[in-house]
Amino acid sequence: MKLGLSLQPWPRIAYRPLWWVALPVSIALVGQVVRHVPPVRDELARQIAALTNTQRLWATGAGMLISIGGGFVALMAMTISWQRMARAVRAVEGFACERCLHDVRGIPTPGVCPECGAAFDAHALRANWIRVRFYRAPDASR
Repeated sequence: MKLGLSLQPWPRIAYRPLWWVALPVSIALVGQVVRHVPPVRDELARQIAALTNTQRLWATGAGMLISIGGGFVALMAMTISWQRMARAVRAVEGFACERCLHDVRGIPTPGVCPECGAAFDAHALRANWIRVRFYRAPDASR
C-alpha cells in the first residue's frame, strides 16, 4: 500500500512560503522564553497586577488575538503562495524551473535555466512537479 509520502526533497522554490511561518513562530517562542525567565516574569506579573481588571482583560486578550491572528495570516499567506506556485507550474505544463519557476519548455534538455542558471532535465522537472502534486499529468485514458 502506497501512502503518497516521499522522502525526496521538494523543489527549492516550494520551501519559500515556509518563511511566512518562521516569523510568527519565532516571536511566539521568544514570548514563551521571556515569560519563563524569572526576573522578566516577575516584572510582567508586577505590571499586570497594577492594571485594573478592564486593562488586564485588554492586555491579555490583545496578546492572544495578535498571536492567533498572526498565525492565521501566516498560514493563509503560505497557502496562497503554494497555490500561486502550483498555478504557475500548471500554466507551463510542468516544465518550470525548480528554483525560479521560469518556463523551460523551449530549451534543449539537459540545459541551464536562462533566468537563474540552474541546471535541469525537463523530464525530471515534470516528474518532480507531479510527485509533489503541483502539476497533474493529462490522463491518457480520456
